[in-house]
Amino acid sequence: MSAYSRPGDDARGINAHGKRDIMQRNRSRWAAALAIALAFSAPSAALASGGSGGGGGGGTATSGTATGGTATGGGGGGGGGGGTKTCSPSISLTATPSPVSGVRSITASFAAACASKTHVAISAVNAATGVVEWVAPSDSLLTSYTWSAPLFGTTYRVDALLYSSTNALLATASKSVTTLPAPADCGPFLTVGATAGTTAATFGITSSYSLVWCGGTSTVLLTATNTDTGVMEWSQYAASATDVLFATPQFGANYRIDAIAYDGATVLARASTVLTTPVAPPNCASITNENLSVGYWGVYAAVWISTTAKDCGYGRTSVHMRITNLDTGLVEYEAYGLPLNTLIDFEGPVVKYDTNYEVDVDVRGAMNELLDSTSQVMLTPPLR
Repeated sequence: MSAYSRPGDDARGINAHGKRDIMQRNRSRWAAALAIALAFSAPSAALASGGSGGGGGGGTATSGTATGGTATGGGGGGGGGGGTKTCSPSISLTATPSPVSGVRSITASFAAACASKTHVAISAVNAATGVVEWVAPSDSLLTSYTWSAPLFGTTYRVDALLYSSTNALLATASKSVTTLPAPADCGPFLTVGATAGTTAATFGITSSYSLVWCGGTSTVLLTATNTDTGVMEWSQYAASATDVLFATPQFGANYRIDAIAYDGATVLARASTVLTTPVAPPNCASITNENLSVGYWGVYAAVWISTTAKDCGYGRTSVHMRITNLDTGLVEYEAYGLPLNTLIDFEGPVVKYDTNYEVDVDVRGAMNELLDSTSQVMLTPPLR
């Protein structure tokens, strides 16, 4: 014990009163630290109880003691709930014609808002005629469509209609656009030519055409009208611009060959030419075999006719057959345009029992001229 120690001092010379002072100061420091910790933790508690809006009352440390440590500010979190956002379905539309001379197209794009499970219908109306000339294909994914066949120098109204899944109209949008005028060398320029064959292998009419049109895809329809009768006897969409064949015109007849160029349903141009087919040359055909037999088809009487004919000219021949009931004088069967090799079954309840039938077979040419013929009489079997 040092000279300065008092009874009750420890080894450092600190008496019991000093120890109590030190312990009191330490407790004050811990209380202050706890108050600060509670103050910082109070907003977290408020967030947990009140959502993003919970600013709660954080406690403040006064004289080393935390006040308001339970942070009732958590109740303020109730204000954090945001209101439900609502909007009305709408659609915006852009429509742009091609800026390149000689290229005609319109591109329509749209954007829908506040709409789900919907579909959009896009169309283009010719402003001058009021005719809907284009309807975009239906697609639930695309938001842009290009129409490649508008007319040059024409104003269109492009419409976008937004529908619900139950086809209720939700919103509309429209834009007016005008395509560029056609360049001078764009066309359409259409000419057509035709020739009639003069040999045994080429008695048809062969047509060709020339179309100049820079506006896009096109099709050409060729037709042949017999101007002697006014009847259109042939029509065909041309797969090529040359050697389009009308194989069976009438001989010695006047024809007008018309060409019509289309772009979709729009007529681009027309052209015509006329010609006369040659007079029919001599033709040749003969019946080389004819076999007639009678019998029964079930319980009914029957006549079977088999014919074979040979073409020895330029073709375009056919068989004409007639079956006449000689007991009544009535023609009970007649057919035209049968092939050269043919089989006819004349049977069933229409055939009379124990009756004489005359079977006439003719081979005829393209002008219905008679080239060869046969005639035979058959007696059908009796009723059994």
